[in-house]
Amino acid sequence: MSLFLLHQTATRIVALTDSRLAREHDGGAGQFFLKASKLINLGCGAFACHAGTWQPALAMLSDLSALLRSSAGKRMSHASLLSKLEKIGTERDSEFARLFRRADVDVRIALILTGRLRHPLDIKDRYTSSIMIWEKARSFVPHRSRGHVYFAVNPQISQFATATLEQPLLKAMLNSTPLSAAQALLATHAAIARVSSLVSDEANVAVIDNAANPIIVAGQMQELPWGTVLEG
Repeated sequence: MSLFLLHQTATRIVALTDSRLAREHDGGAGQFFLKASKLINLGCGAFACHAGTWQPALAMLSDLSALLRSSAGKRMSHASLLSKLEKIGTERDSEFARLFRRADVDVRIALILTGRLRHPLDIKDRYTSSIMIWEKARSFVPHRSRGHVYFAVNPQISQFATATLEQPLLKAMLNSTPLSAAQALLATHAAIARVSSLVSDEANVAVIDNAANPIIVAGQMQELPWGTVLEG
């Protein structure tokens, strides 16, 4: 399942993913693993981190990227975006359940939305971004989160990540400069990678405080549709 760690303040999000992809064989013959960044620039001020099975996550994100780019001139709102996410997720889930011959293909995506795409409460509170969790566990009905999202492999390791980042030193770093926050997430990722073989040693970290210019601190960010790879 691998991991993503996001920490949000009013002015920015620092996002970290590892680089371990779980790819399913067609026909349900099992999984194999690849390495690539799971930190994605969807275009139009939207970004994503993903965990779970790679093919359905990528298909969902590709559909969303195409939707955003086709609607760029129409000034898509948060409400109109949400109305389409459940449909994209449900349709892609059905497609891959047939392809893999099983219904328990797990997908978990954290969307980072900026500009007009933000949740109305984040606009009201003058947050520069919104975090929306888009996952199979909630039938692909997106739900908003604020402050942080720490997901790593399973509930036990996710709790380990949360407890680690609650340590006074790392907590202070998270609320300091963007680089300090990135270092806190990198330290936590390194600890998790030592205790779980499902997390790669490589990490990808970006600071997102401007929709047009994310800052890549470490690793890579992949742009959709497949094209530029931004490197730190």
